[in-house]
Amino acid sequence: MLVTKDELLATNALKALFLKRGDSMKLSLLLPTLGERRDELRRLLDSLNIQEYKEFQVVIVSQDNHDIIREIISYYNQLEIIHVPIDQKGLSHSRNIGLKHCNGSIVLLSDDDCWYHKDSLKSIADEFIEDSNLDVLLTQIYDKENGKLYKSNYGHESKMITKDKEFLSKSSIEIAFHKDSCPIGFDEDFGLGGIYNSGEEVDFLINNFSKEKNFKYLPKVTVYHPRKAVVVDEKRVINRGALYAKNFALGRAIMDLVKDLVVRKQNYFRLFFKGYKKYKAGGQVVRW
Repeated sequence: MLVTKDELLATNALKALFLKRGDSMKLSLLLPTLGERRDELRRLLDSLNIQEYKEFQVVIVSQDNHDIIREIISYYNQLEIIHVPIDQKGLSHSRNIGLKHCNGSIVLLSDDDCWYHKDSLKSIADEFIEDSNLDVLLTQIYDKENGKLYKSNYGHESKMITKDKEFLSKSSIEIAFHKDSCPIGFDEDFGLGGIYNSGEEVDFLINNFSKEKNFKYLPKVTVYHPRKAVVVDEKRVINRGALYAKNFALGRAIMDLVKDLVVRKQNYFRLFFKGYKKYKAGGQVVRW
């Protein structure tokens, strides 16, 4: 459900009252999986086993190969793992189901082929503990295999985010959020298994953003993930058009397309507006 500004301010006041500097805070790692990456999942759970910060749970939502997941997690009894097997595939759907099982104050979006260094969860928890009004924290990904940051456009300074356009380059495993501050769930039309197979994390951030909330970017590596080559194919451009149709004015879309044309020498107008028109014909917001 939606919350009013007054309710939001009351929530922040309660957080400030009950969560003083130095208090602990429970984290929930939300992990959808198809159960096809066995070695990668073990690597992830191994990295969680050595975390210095211990106040966390792992919510694994398996969309397939449920017995494989059960077998793997049976070796990690020292971790608090909640396994939620479901029959319907879809990344955003899985996250919406998993959110209902997250009992931590802070939710981290995870992936079965990422993993963490031993201070990762402590770094994230410390930020929320030190600032009781913090709603969303965005950090950095590191490609350990190639020895470099996952993205070349990461900022070097810590900052509060004041414009929704800054979310356009964000990835899901960079995101940690206060569960009570983000009442709008993932739109199941977006993300793998949806009509548009990308953009669900950007949509999530935009829909939960407001000037009354505190969204922070921290230039600190909290998660490892191999860098994947980004291929701007037709489907990706169509998905981008749908994302803009839902969240931005037409003028913003045209400005960014012109920028692509001038700076990148890429004309995405036709495919972009194919997705834009498709979404306008039948898009809707799904809440959890």
